[in-house]
Amino acid sequence: MTLAERFGRVLVIAPHPDDEILGCGGTLARLADEGGDVTIAVATTGRSPAFPAQQVQQVHAEMRRAHAILGVTDTRLLDLPAAEMDTLSARDCNAPFADLVETLKPDTLLLPVVGDFHLISVVTLQFSSFNPPTSQNSQRPIHPWNAQGNRDC
Repeated sequence: MTLAERFGRVLVIAPHPDDEILGCGGTLARLADEGGDVTIAVATTGRSPAFPAQQVQQVHAEMRRAHAILGVTDTRLLDLPAAEMDTLSARDCNAPFADLVETLKPDTLLLPVVGDFHLISVVTLQFSSFNPPTSQNSQRPIHPWNAQGNRDC
């Protein structure tokens, strides 16, 4: 059984562009190479004045090129404010994640490990009830990754 068959539909949550590449890029390339269904959701986008528009556009273009090299064709930008997550209510922060899970109905999540970034507590809370639509008392796998090297995916 291939990794793509074992993981099924995969949703990757990345706090910022490139975190998914550093955290589990090899796994993503393998899944894509095996014909896997992979969606990468980038949680935050830089906003002016802290992040100039030209810089944000460049980062997004580089991100899309990197995803294309890996073979991933479905990239979603959740557009939460980078470095300003504390300005959002829990509801506004959770909504994009809940909507994405409801829409995609992934079989497997690839997430940063707890402590790898500040938004993880929100994501972890949102996915704490991440169960298959036709549950047989089983949980969908959640594989944490860490850009510093400890990978579980």
